[in-house]
Amino acid sequence: MAEEMSPLSIAAVFRYDRDTLARWLRAGRGKRYQLYMLIFGILAVNFIFAIPSAQHKGPPVFLTAVCLVALGLVFYRSRLSDKGMPAVDALYNGGEEYRLFLREEGFSFKTAGREGEIPFSSIREADESDSCFRIYYGDKEVFVIPKEALREEQSAALGHLLGERLGKNYRWRS
Repeated sequence: MAEEMSPLSIAAVFRYDRDTLARWLRAGRGKRYQLYMLIFGILAVNFIFAIPSAQHKGPPVFLTAVCLVALGLVFYRSRLSDKGMPAVDALYNGGEEYRLFLREEGFSFKTAGREGEIPFSSIREADESDSCFRIYYGDKEVFVIPKEALREEQSAALGHLLGERLGKNYRWRS
């Protein structure tokens, strides 16, 4: 099986650690929830301090309650998103070893029990962080490529290729 690979081709072998995979998939979501919680928290404190000086106590009390309820809902939703991550189970695959091949037309991957292809035409967006690439494709599918499985020049080439192919749909996230 001596397959000739083009200079842009990248091959990698890796295994996912379940906790690390969950952290990679959560990245980017937490900041949005933190921002919402900060905004609702500031508004609630502002309305609490307005209660003693208000002529009519009803509106500031009502708005404080609304902000606290919204704060609680955002907090609950942020915790719910951590638990309901089916992508972790789909990708973890029992800790099996992944073999990934990147070519000019897209990605292909193989494990002991699973095999698939991800053409560039089906990739909706991609995020790069210090530790991984997150590739979003199809309806709701996601594939994570750990940077530790790639050499430095492969990681740079992959980032460049994704940026070139996806344009504004390719982002760097810390």
